[in-house]
Amino acid sequence: MSIGQGAPVALVVDDDAFSRKKLSAALKSLNVNCDLAENGVVALEKLKSGSFDLILMDILMPEKDGVDVLKDLQSDDTLRDIPVLVISSLEETDETVRALELGAVDFLPKNVEHAILKARVLSSLEKKRLRDQEIAYLRDVELLTSAAKNLQSGQTSPSGLNLASVANRRDPLGNLARVFSELAIVVHDRETRARQRFNLLQGTFLLLVMGLTWGLVPALSKLMVGSGGSTPIGLAAWVAIVSLLCVGFVMSVRGIRPRFTKNAMRFALVAGLFAGVLPQVVLFWVSSHVPGIILSITLALESMIVFAIAATLRMESASLSRFGGLMVGLCAVIIIMFSTKEADSIGLPLWVLAGVLVPFCYAVESILVASMPTDEGRPPIELLFLLMLGSTIWGWSAALLTGSALVPWHTAPEVLILAASIGIISAVSNGSFVVLIRKMGSVFASQYAYVVTIMGVGWSILLLAERPTPWIMVALACVLLGMLMVRPKVEPVSLAEILSDDNRREANVPRH
Repeated sequence: MSIGQGAPVALVVDDDAFSRKKLSAALKSLNVNCDLAENGVVALEKLKSGSFDLILMDILMPEKDGVDVLKDLQSDDTLRDIPVLVISSLEETDETVRALELGAVDFLPKNVEHAILKARVLSSLEKKRLRDQEIAYLRDVELLTSAAKNLQSGQTSPSGLNLASVANRRDPLGNLARVFSELAIVVHDRETRARQRFNLLQGTFLLLVMGLTWGLVPALSKLMVGSGGSTPIGLAAWVAIVSLLCVGFVMSVRGIRPRFTKNAMRFALVAGLFAGVLPQVVLFWVSSHVPGIILSITLALESMIVFAIAATLRMESASLSRFGGLMVGLCAVIIIMFSTKEADSIGLPLWVLAGVLVPFCYAVESILVASMPTDEGRPPIELLFLLMLGSTIWGWSAALLTGSALVPWHTAPEVLILAASIGIISAVSNGSFVVLIRKMGSVFASQYAYVVTIMGVGWSILLLAERPTPWIMVALACVLLGMLMVRPKVEPVSLAEILSDDNRREANVPRH
């Protein structure tokens, strides 16, 4: 144990066993703990493995004498500050002078009186204590200076200033560190709040972008399939390739090259099936039989289906509130199925059920993405590219096998334009979602479903001239209420978590 933490520790180095025992007994009477070494080699081994406040060392020793040990001490930054009292006799004057030149603080004769030994030992220990205080002070000054530079350069995180040890001091330097830390907290909190307000504006803007873009899909799908001339599989394949080209172009501009590992391709094929081609085929198939307003409402069932699957697989904790939200969503589907007075009302319930396959596919995709191990270190846009790649592979394979591939020169221009528009919208909405979830976190990003549903209903009214019935509005209200009840619970966070940027980067995988 070193000085300042309890009894100081001295190392007695002497080749004579009697001298070691004598000095050890004398030091213990001064409340100084001792360790012993019979020569310089052993002494250096103990010095490098332990902590000592004082060395009492004979000059003339076998294997490695005191002069050589002093040379080694002076060349070691961790040992040079340990005071050394050399033990000499009258016949060792030259060696003693050499030892003092090499850094020894004083010398003791072989038969030193106890009073003189006490005075020399206590004086050396006091010098060691003052030197340790000086080193600690200079170290703390350096920490404070470094913190000032970090703050000046914009690194305002209080935890990154490393001033906790300095602030524990009970002197003016400690007071300065505490004031400095409090100032850093105030500055960092102000900057964090400003950044959060800016991110909130960005997040709100991205929510609107997703609503205006993805909410267009049901209405555009009805317009596209109404133009005729193409099958749902051919249209889905065309949409997938357009989305892939859009994401690939952005990646090339940013200089990002995709890595096609085994895990990456497995992710692409599995997630691409449920996130791309399959729900698109179902959506285009159902669009010709179900109003756009109803399609927009059914798309909002994804969060509730995700909860149902996750709860069944015990990936999510079930609660009465969330189960109630699921039931409210089921009521919305029943209202949609049986409230219409259209001529096709007999077949409409079946088409509505078929339309539920679209959010079901997206829900399965969400579960798969959440549970599937993927290569680490991939930027979100690369994962988005892989998803679009898998969707394209599935879509064009199905289109070629069924002979339903969309041939541009044999397809109506308006169909091509609408399909390309849906492909671009898919890329934009996915990209917006990726940025949104990285900026604001998954809880805030989950609100996209509300905006997309409301915007989808609005687009259907505007572009398709559809008019919602009172029962359809009731179903819409039920869906929105169900999503609110099913959404993940927001856990309280600490101040440290609020000040951290990591809590807003919970996920980096794309969704539809």
